[in-house]
Amino acid sequence: MNTNKTIKSRLQKECACCGKGIKIILYADRSYRGGHFFGKNEIHRKNAKRKVIGKFPGTDYDIIDYLEKPIRHEEYWECPKCYWQY
Repeated sequence: MNTNKTIKSRLQKECACCGKGIKIILYADRSYRGGHFFGKNEIHRKNAKRKVIGKFPGTDYDIIDYLEKPIRHEEYWECPKCYWQY
């Protein structure tokens, strides 16, 4: 059984917690190494129309439903040090 993986590309990302640069290796089988990926976040304008649909229990934070499309999406990556720290 061949355990070698074919490298598809190499990416340079930034840690969302500490801002340190992360070198990510993407493989052909859609796996990766070098960081931890948590998905894409929607970025909205500050004055976007929105509706409060609930509250987080025990906090003052609102759960918001944006009524407009986001202006962009950003990927959320963490370096291994920040990931294992919390």
